[in-house]
Amino acid sequence: LKESFAHYNESYNFENSGEAREPTIDMGKIELDLDLRNVVIKFIEYSKKRNLNKEIDPLMPKGSTALFSGPSGTGKTVTAEAIANALGMPFKKVTPSDFLSKYVGETEGKIKEIFKEAQKEKYVLFIDEAEGLFSAREGAKNSWEKTQVDELLRQLEDFRGILIVATNHSVMIDS
Repeated sequence: LKESFAHYNESYNFENSGEAREPTIDMGKIELDLDLRNVVIKFIEYSKKRNLNKEIDPLMPKGSTALFSGPSGTGKTVTAEAIANALGMPFKKVTPSDFLSKYVGETEGKIKEIFKEAQKEKYVLFIDEAEGLFSAREGAKNSWEKTQVDELLRQLEDFRGILIVATNHSVMIDS
């Protein structure tokens, strides 16, 4: 996949954390192998149905969530933005630094705030470098490390929007 995205490396701004913005990448312009393209298309179709369906089946997730895993430069961010474009929704990329605070308890508040804003403003929320937030709780040494992951999982459970999470280290993510 890395070679498929080489043409974006010079012109694409990968450091676009901050404000939600209109996506500029088109699905037709990225090269994915057929199986991966089919999975992405199914995710887009499912997400469109979830957005149109006002009645939420209690046995189904409330929103749409995808996990992208792979080495740097394989197109996780570009594909996430292309999904937002296909859905006709703004795109917002956030990283762990957008969530984390040096004060105990403040990170959980930021997590709640970011998810609430994404749902209200109806943009695709893309969390890059997710291993910095979703670390395995089994190895946590402090209670606040567990409560941060607990808050993320609570927000995921209630989130009615579109969330794409990306990592280079999926083995580090809480199971």
